[in-house]
Amino acid sequence: MRIFALLLVLILSGCISATYSGKVYEATKELAIYYSHADIPKGGSQTIGELNVTADTTCSSESIIKKIREESMARGADIALINYFNSRFIIDKHQHSKHCKSGHCHQEKKDKYKYKKLIKVTLIKNK
Repeated sequence: MRIFALLLVLILSGCISATYSGKVYEATKELAIYYSHADIPKGGSQTIGELNVTADTTCSSESIIKKIREESMARGADIALINYFNSRFIIDKHQHSKHCKSGHCHQEKKDKYKYKKLIKVTLIKNK
């Protein structure tokens, strides 16, 4: 049973990746997540960077939010503003053969790993 639980954790954690550009501060222990800039408390804060999270369509929302929380806190953010979400982002690494007459030659074969969820997050630090 323990092996099954470990394998499940490894499989689920592999479905999400993150890239970051910006400043890095000492890790924080708490993070507030907002979905609208209007909800962020007024006061002294500054944008420190942008986090892009890409997840397989099979990943749960809970695991995506957990990844956003971990990545944001590791970079020293106090606030994560989720400002973009696309549930059908296409990553197409398919090379069409010379016999392929159209760019959609394999449309009938749905690849659940071709489509990704893309979430863009602005990281904010309180002054």
